[in-house]
Amino acid sequence: MLVGIIEDEPLAVKRLITLLKEIKQDIEIDFVIDSISSVVETINKGTKIDLLFSDIELLDGSVFIALEQVEVPCPIIFTTAYDQFLMEAFSCNSIGYLLKPFDKESLIGALNKYHQLKSNFSMLNQDILNQLQSTLATNAQQNFKSRFTIKRHSGIELLKVENIAYFRIELSGLQAFDQLSKSYPLSDANLTTVEGQLNPSNFFRLNRHEMVSIDAIEKITPLGKDRLEVSVIGRKQPLTCSAQRTPIFKQWLEQ
Repeated sequence: MLVGIIEDEPLAVKRLITLLKEIKQDIEIDFVIDSISSVVETINKGTKIDLLFSDIELLDGSVFIALEQVEVPCPIIFTTAYDQFLMEAFSCNSIGYLLKPFDKESLIGALNKYHQLKSNFSMLNQDILNQLQSTLATNAQQNFKSRFTIKRHSGIELLKVENIAYFRIELSGLQAFDQLSKSYPLSDANLTTVEGQLNPSNFFRLNRHEMVSIDAIEKITPLGKDRLEVSVIGRKQPLTCSAQRTPIFKQWLEQ
């Protein structure tokens, strides 16, 4: 079993590895990384790890900033001293959330959940993980967000969720767009957090940078072998559904 670790506290790394070796002798540590930049670099290079253990608050910021920029290839067990990131964690392939200092029994429980999921499915791939995180987020949050507050120089503006056509990460940060293509800056939020706040029946994450409303979709056309172009109301250039997300997107459209 190949494992990766994201943790910036050497003592926490040592303790986690010790517990893992006590629980499962055949565990192999592929990498230990401790910063946002190293997370992006390591995962983008390609890794075949089976499971990722990750702290949340790193020295240079939140690990969610890094996970927003990459396609995580496996489930994640978060290990943190804070309990306020639970919803955000379940939007990032999480199958476990261990509060420090966790004991050996808690770690065994998280590993058992991983093995149970793996045995229940013939292949624990990204599509299955996306279905799992959607189910977890839906069960954990019954009251979905109905509006966003938009900070302008002239004051605060309210944007109703029902008026949003799509979300997109621009150079200036996350932006929401209505069906007239007017943009609304969401500078204090990231796409993963927003995704967890919205009804998954109405909004779909097409890729790392874009999320679309079902009511804004005008046309869907193939783009190469596995990807799709999604034309939306009020936007000249279509959005793109990634190859990994395309099978789930097709299922979502049939709901």
